[in-house]
Amino acid sequence: MINILTPPLHYRKNVPFHLEKSPAQFRADAYEDFAGQVIRQLTLHLGELAGENAYPWQELEHWFLANLRDEQSPIVEVGCGCGKLTAAMAEAFPDRPCYGFDFSYQLLKAATDYWIDAKNIAWLAPGGFPGKFSLPARRSIQNLYFGLARAANLPLPDASAGTIVSSFLIDRVASPETVMQEWYRVLQSGGRVLLASPLNWLSNAIWERYDEPEKFIAELAGEQWTVVRHPTLSLVEPLDRRGNAVHWNCECMVWTKVG
Repeated sequence: MINILTPPLHYRKNVPFHLEKSPAQFRADAYEDFAGQVIRQLTLHLGELAGENAYPWQELEHWFLANLRDEQSPIVEVGCGCGKLTAAMAEAFPDRPCYGFDFSYQLLKAATDYWIDAKNIAWLAPGGFPGKFSLPARRSIQNLYFGLARAANLPLPDASAGTIVSSFLIDRVASPETVMQEWYRVLQSGGRVLLASPLNWLSNAIWERYDEPEKFIAELAGEQWTVVRHPTLSLVEPLDRRGNAVHWNCECMVWTKVG
């Protein structure tokens, strides 16, 4: 696999850290709580592989795969979580290097263990879901890499990636503007961001600025991007086995770098 990465600062149980994450940041991050958000994310994204009904994000995964171009340049997923989508892209495009970055060590460890190191993984279901989940070891995916990094500080050279993929992330960051600038830096000329988000903004200030998708696009696209909106996907995130769920109206769009 072609290595375009800035070398990591260090490793923790085979997970490369491309920035430092302090003990205070670990404690404050809900996605480092294995008994909370970590097992919930594993159940939502990997539960189907262990026999739990259907994958609730399958339609979104299909949208991403259908909109990837058949080319050789690297694919980067930002906010990869436990790696389900990054792995699917790597298997669909075995000749393209696929990189997944996240700020959760616990989710990256599960992703690395299962998709790269070919280990079995298991976890107890979160409240409202039955039993224990267990995934037997599978073959390693060779064109795949996971690492700890921030969305606005990727360990990649300028103009090194062909495609950036991101879902349910841009509305969770403190500065969407800074993140989009970083992604512009990393993309090759004509490179694309496949972006899917409910645009459920993190703060009131961002809500006031981008209360409509058109405002988000108009303010951030400028002359740097061309943007094509695709049909909104209505996704249902199950909360428990009784049928309680969250409904997300997910905006899907393709941002193409100009210049």
